[in-house]
Amino acid sequence: MAHWHGDHVSYLNVFDENSNLEQFVNQYLVPDPNFVANCNPFLDRLIGFIQKHTPDSMKPARVFRGGSIGKGTELKDETKIDLIFYVSGRHRLQAVADQMEELLTVLEQYLQHYRECRFVRKTKLSVHVDLFCHGDHEHRVEIRPVYDVLHTQSKREIYEDMTKSDTLRQFYSTCLVKLQQTFVKEQPERVRNLIRLVKYWRKSKLPADEGKNKWPDSYLLELITIRRWEEAGKPATFDLRRGLYSVLHALVEYRDLKIQWFDNYDKIFMKQIRERNPSIHVPENFKTPRSESRIVPTTRQHKYPGYYVIDPANPFSNVTSTCELWHKVAEVASESLQMPLFGGLGRSGLNNW
Repeated sequence: MAHWHGDHVSYLNVFDENSNLEQFVNQYLVPDPNFVANCNPFLDRLIGFIQKHTPDSMKPARVFRGGSIGKGTELKDETKIDLIFYVSGRHRLQAVADQMEELLTVLEQYLQHYRECRFVRKTKLSVHVDLFCHGDHEHRVEIRPVYDVLHTQSKREIYEDMTKSDTLRQFYSTCLVKLQQTFVKEQPERVRNLIRLVKYWRKSKLPADEGKNKWPDSYLLELITIRRWEEAGKPATFDLRRGLYSVLHALVEYRDLKIQWFDNYDKIFMKQIRERNPSIHVPENFKTPRSESRIVPTTRQHKYPGYYVIDPANPFSNVTSTCELWHKVAEVASESLQMPLFGGLGRSGLNNW
């Protein structure tokens, strides 16, 4: 077995069909649990500091760690953490939305004086800081206060309300991140390790200088990977090489992406919403029985691209829109399929993992 050192950029290029991807993933992509545990006290102190200085009217009812770390798909060197602060259910969503600017301003003021972090920026919905951990290690932390809507409304009521207001729809969307996290985290560990390998491919193959929101984000790659695994028959064990080959093939043929799940909303209910809201578009012609009558709402039907990966937590979000350079992604993925790593594989192996 080869020994790897330093930058990982070229490793996929030098692997061949006999390379041990299993060892590479476990040794270089899966985080060391002890290293992560060493950061927890610093994160706990940050959470306590924020809870202490949040105005009583907006005091967090609960906190959870989101993003790739919360879903169990982070890479070993990944440093971004999402902290989701659920504001108490005694508020209505509109009240939380109205006070968001004030709350974030207060958090900014206090965090600028917190010694264990460096304030980075404030957006419309979050505050970003760099958290100092042990040694010279840092985490980029995004702090997002959200309305605790999942404890006050049924999912059906939530999706009904999301059709009524474009202004509040964005706030509702941020409140559904727990459903996103649960959907991915409940996938088998081996699928999540394949996701890590796909994310490593993105990091090593797609140039970082194209700007924000140009390449597919982590969540989109997670969803595509999960669907390809499902289409392969949900094997309990499988060849990581074949799994990566199948996902890259999906990126090459991105125009054929038509993906949606009905874990959190059913298609009959969404069809009723569409009938009451003609601007919501329902695509036709699906490939798998499970995908029958997939419903893809969009407020701007004329901009609908024809391919989609719908957020299983939010039926109004086509996650493919996070990528603005699909043609380049397809080009790089096509080139990657020619690597020695995939020697001997062809289309017949797409669903044979």
